Amino acid sequence: MPPETTGACELAFAAAAAAAAEQLESLAGVAIHVNGASGFLASNLVALLDRAGTTHGLGLRLHASARRPVEQVPLFRFLGARPSVEWDCAPAETTTLPDVPGCVAIHTASYGAPADYLREPLATFRANTEGLIQTFREASRVGAAHVVYLSSAEVYGQPPPEAIPTPEDFRGGPDLGDARAIYGESKRMAEVLGVVLAQETGIPFTAVRPWNLYGPGQRVDDGRVPIALMRMAVGSEEIRLQSDGTPRRSPCFVWDGLVQLAACLAPARASAGPVNIGDPSEELSIIELARKCAEEAGMPLDSVHSSPPGTSRGLLRCAPDIERVQSRAYPPLPPMTPLSEGLALLREWVCWSLEGL
Repeated sequence: MPPETTGACELAFAAAAAAAAEQLESLAGVAIHVNGASGFLASNLVALLDRAGTTHGLGLRLHASARRPVEQVPLFRFLGARPSVEWDCAPAETTTLPDVPGCVAIHTASYGAPADYLREPLATFRANTEGLIQTFREASRVGAAHVVYLSSAEVYGQPPPEAIPTPEDFRGGPDLGDARAIYGESKRMAEVLGVVLAQETGIPFTAVRPWNLYGPGQRVDDGRVPIALMRMAVGSEEIRLQSDGTPRRSPCFVWDGLVQLAACLAPARASAGPVNIGDPSEELSIIELARKCAEEAGMPLDSVHSSPPGTSRGLLRCAPDIERVQSRAYPPLPPMTPLSEGLALLREWVCWSLEGL
């Protein structure tokens, strides 16, 4: 088994936990339940809530559910974390909430990588829709104070240039002729369900839309950038793109995005509409990102090879408008992690993960 992380990653995680704790002060002593908790974003959220609660005196009571047991979550070993959390092995569609009035229920369960949701389209749809229905059913039973749903930037489809950075009121949508739309349309349907169920139950509902989050906790075979690029940079002598490298992304380091999420959890901060979380400050092309990954791994820039023009798939450009979450955060959110620092932390995770294979 590879060793626990040390150094820069630990410092960055501690700083993120401190920033999250500031946003969570009004939730001191509150029970929080996270379903789908073994996934990339959810496992990071559990770890961050645990660190924020235990080191900053918040006394959060953490509960989680997932298809995998807590011992099988690699991120916790990487961080040297042993979260104080009551953990149940159950899918979102049958998860129960703790019998604690006033709890906050966070629904995250869904396949997120294209290879996964294309392999399991119906399971993806059910986790997002039936899973959210079950969350509200349980929230109503126990008297929860807030239901928070992790949606996705995929709900926007490809915005036109004049709608980038993209605000939450942009009314686009995925291409319904593309099988990949099962993910974005599942998220859209769940958001509608959340609005309807909030009206029926009287429980506040917030849909949070993450944009291009990356970092420790992602599977090295996830397939998304930048982790796919970093794996090639670390594990081979070249990076081969499956596109011409011109699509543009705006990467957000995972703990920055989750500090933004923490600013949305208190019932008093429940949003009347969806909330983007992400980092629009360092938008760049895929080929530029690949070269930065190569540089971080000590590879020459000419080790990056693109495919012929016209082979790009997926969105051509995406970047979020995050004014809404910034306006809800108190105190103001800290500066974002520069891409150069985020890629160094990602390389540490990839190297650790590959050692364990």
